[in-house]
Amino acid sequence: VFTEPVVRQDLQLVVRSQGEVKPRREISISPQISGRISYVSPAFIDGGFVRRGDVLVRVDDADYQLAKVRAQSQVASAEQRLFREQAETELALQDLEDLGISDASPLARREPQLAEARANLDAAKSQLRDAELALERTIIRAPFEGRIRSKDVDVGQFVSTGQALGRMFGTDFAEVALPLTDAEMGRLGLTFAFEETDETPGPVVRLSADVAGQTRIWNARITRTAAAVDPQTRLISAIATVADPFGEGASDGMPLAPGLFVSAEIEGRVLEDILIAPRDALRGKDQIFVADEDDQTLHIHTVSVIYSDDNGV
Repeated sequence: VFTEPVVRQDLQLVVRSQGEVKPRREISISPQISGRISYVSPAFIDGGFVRRGDVLVRVDDADYQLAKVRAQSQVASAEQRLFREQAETELALQDLEDLGISDASPLARREPQLAEARANLDAAKSQLRDAELALERTIIRAPFEGRIRSKDVDVGQFVSTGQALGRMFGTDFAEVALPLTDAEMGRLGLTFAFEETDETPGPVVRLSADVAGQTRIWNARITRTAAAVDPQTRLISAIATVADPFGEGASDGMPLAPGLFVSAEIEGRVLEDILIAPRDALRGKDQIFVADEDDQTLHIHTVSVIYSDDNGV
């Protein structure tokens, strides 16, 4: 009979899962105005890196420059009419005072005329601001730091409001949804409404994948759980997050790129002061044979199995 001692010690539970890497933020780049494209940034290509505020695309602004000039002219005319109306209102009030009339109608005091002139000036200024906004929108900038996933336009092409010019994703965080069973959630000490805080940090995750013929490792943390259980698999996903996956979060310079399929080892709860036996020593579901060296006999013991894997039970 081959025997092996049963060890009493603490055990770090590990849960394994798999998932696809996705960026936390991904958007479709589209213009708020229509026009012909006059400039496309060299960085606006598939795989290009862009920083927040970088110019991606310029739309020909000639028509919008003319619209701004017309709006400025309307503001100047409205200001001139307001100044004239203010002067006429002062003269009307002076005439009423000279005649001793104290109960003159608002029309005689030119109050509606003055209000209309002020409203016309406000409307002209609004049209000017609208023209300025349209002119500003001829320049399409990157809303955050990231990478270009695709480009669908080029110089000379006419684009309409809301038309997709391409897609980009942020490089600040990468996320992996890791599906877990209810039992695995218990091993990790997670709830359906878990969200990482300073007081309750999430479990540590070790992501791995074979890239360019070499196994790469990325360190992550569980930051939250999905909002609902998947109705098809009855699993709930824990979201593992990697900060700066193209910089400090990379694995020896290898970034955690979106679309990569990775394996995950999640550190769960620590079981304190438990007995660990070889996995092959378990008979059936809950029995082990204990060898008594003194009388050379085997005793059958029923045990409570807390956790088992390939290494032990």
